[in-house]
Amino acid sequence: MKIAINLLSTVPNQIGGVETFLVNLVQSLLKADVENEFLLFVCKNNKNIFQFEANNSKQIICDVNNNSRAKRVLYEQIILPFILKQHNVDLLIAPGNTGLIFKNCKILVIVYDLISFVIPEIFPLTKRLYVHNFVKYSCKKADKIVTSSANTKNDIVKFIGVDENKIDVIYGGVDKKNFTDIQKKHH
Repeated sequence: MKIAINLLSTVPNQIGGVETFLVNLVQSLLKADVENEFLLFVCKNNKNIFQFEANNSKQIICDVNNNSRAKRVLYEQIILPFILKQHNVDLLIAPGNTGLIFKNCKILVIVYDLISFVIPEIFPLTKRLYVHNFVKYSCKKADKIVTSSANTKNDIVKFIGVDENKIDVIYGGVDKKNFTDIQKKHH
């Protein structure tokens, strides 16, 4: 199976924990799944953070400036579906809360939170409208949704109306390079 991962929304050093999550996710997927082929959709400014030595992956460097959200979103919605079709992609992992309007493969959307739904007043109207409409549409069109907490799963059901069986909660892991198990000593 060909699995594409849309990493275009990652702007190096600007999204903190989400960047760390994505690097670890991709690295772990490539190690754990040696049967499938992974296509990593990156751009010029983030390709270095997603370079892994794995025989089952290939970077597709997209010609888009991801410092501009509008340009990136237009690229993802208009150009990316054609590239996915050219590469005969079976599944797209979309880790930016949004999928594709023109769907030509299965889509797994990763939703981090729905803070703009929960506390809408802290967001400007234009951003709120964009996020609300696009996230709702993406979640409804997705074949599967993954989130990192039961609370966000409940928010997706409550605010978007998605069947809870379509949502899996996968809790965050521990970066073994920075944290180790503490051995308890008995006295």
